[in-house]
Amino acid sequence: MRIRKRNGKGFGRARFWLYFPDRLVGAGLAGTLRTPRHLPDCEIPQDNFGTVTVEASIDTHGNHHYVRAWAEGKRIDQAVLQSCADLVCKSWHSDTPEYPDGTPCYLRDGESIRLIVDFPVGRAGAAS
Repeated sequence: MRIRKRNGKGFGRARFWLYFPDRLVGAGLAGTLRTPRHLPDCEIPQDNFGTVTVEASIDTHGNHHYVRAWAEGKRIDQAVLQSCADLVCKSWHSDTPEYPDGTPCYLRDGESIRLIVDFPVGRAGAAS
């Protein structure tokens, strides 16, 4: 999925991974990760190049909760890092996963699904 700013310049193609509790691995779950295509309030300075990674947990209601965020590369401003974290945790939402027969799969108390998202920034974003 490509994330774009209002002026058309974007982060590039974001990649994500979902990690399920052990009891659900191999259960054939399906669901929808609802992600906006625009990030309107993030200015990316010209000297920012690298990757921002955001980790969040997804609760049984599909809400995303911040775990941590970090950056790798030449330079990533704190505002860019925070904007990516806000995008995942405030703007994205997940539908309740379903088993192959369509039955909803509810998480048990204390369980969550882990979401990891990589956002290419700068030249890394322009290359994809």
